[in-house]
Amino acid sequence: MDIVYTKNIVFAYNCDRMNDKTFRKIVGKLSQKGLYLVSRVGTLKEDNYGYKNIEKTDKKYNLMIPSLSDKPIVVWGFKCDATKSVEGFEPYFDDVYYETIETVKAKKQWADVMGSTVTMIDSDDTLFETPNKYETYTPNYFSYDLDIAGELTMLVTLERNWSRGLELTFGLEWAVGDKQHPSMIEKVLDDMILDDITSIKQIIDRVLKSKDFGIDVKLEPAGLVAMNCWSNAKIDVKQECSLESRQKLGGSQ
Repeated sequence: MDIVYTKNIVFAYNCDRMNDKTFRKIVGKLSQKGLYLVSRVGTLKEDNYGYKNIEKTDKKYNLMIPSLSDKPIVVWGFKCDATKSVEGFEPYFDDVYYETIETVKAKKQWADVMGSTVTMIDSDDTLFETPNKYETYTPNYFSYDLDIAGELTMLVTLERNWSRGLELTFGLEWAVGDKQHPSMIEKVLDDMILDDITSIKQIIDRVLKSKDFGIDVKLEPAGLVAMNCWSNAKIDVKQECSLESRQKLGGSQ
């Protein structure tokens, strides 16, 4: 039987509703500081971040009947439409066909966001305190081995909130076999990883308040950032159904 102590801290940045382009730019700027947004489960690929050369291919399908005209009869955006048109005209024209016109356009833009889960790069180019070391397809969270009983993890997310602006969430979990004293719970869920929480928030705050974005990062009442914090405890117990329950659930055989 495990007892799981949890703590959630949410910082709500009450700013203008953020469009996709601005959020992609924020994520790109954060990647320059070694902080990356990734999917909940997956492997970090650093080449997918920043202001990048993006190539987009556009295809058009020209329906051609040379005996009628040297110009396209119809221009289709989908191959299936062009194919159906050829099939429809074939009983009447021997020279009907479609040609594919492919146009490649290159432009620079901020790369698409890969997810909302925060991970970081250490000075030795390894992922900061996480089990994901590039080569494995694993969950992205911060894990700790602080010479304490049980398992301590922290899941950090940065997401757009359509009613406010941005939300930065720290979700802490400490799974341990025995009931803990409140002072020990506070020590583990607050004191031991307070530096990491502060460091992550400072990186994000520096980017948000920069001249590129100008977002207020001060806590209420001095600023517009609301902080919500709550704790909980749950018991993880797996108990098989009794024979009597199985018989009732299964009915008469």
